[in-house]
Amino acid sequence: MLYAANLLAAYEIARYRNRPVAVVCGLSALLPLLGPLIFLASPTLEAHAGEGGMPLEVEEPGPAVVGAGSPSGATSRSWVRSGCHRP
Repeated sequence: MLYAANLLAAYEIARYRNRPVAVVCGLSALLPLLGPLIFLASPTLEAHAGEGGMPLEVEEPGPAVVGAGSPSGATSRSWVRSGCHRP
């Protein structure tokens, strides 16, 4: 039971510290109490590359698209609801 708790702790530490789960759990299996402590004391790895080795890029939001043909972004339905509809 203690061995399973050790492996669960290793898994959670690997996820928290952004480390490879197989490496952390493997070392924790060989060194039951020392393995998780080694990775818990080590600094967190920062993600430099996404899947496939491509660098991670954060997409910045572009300008909002305003309704076509309406400078204020109002649609014909909003004119009808507000009582400004002209026959």
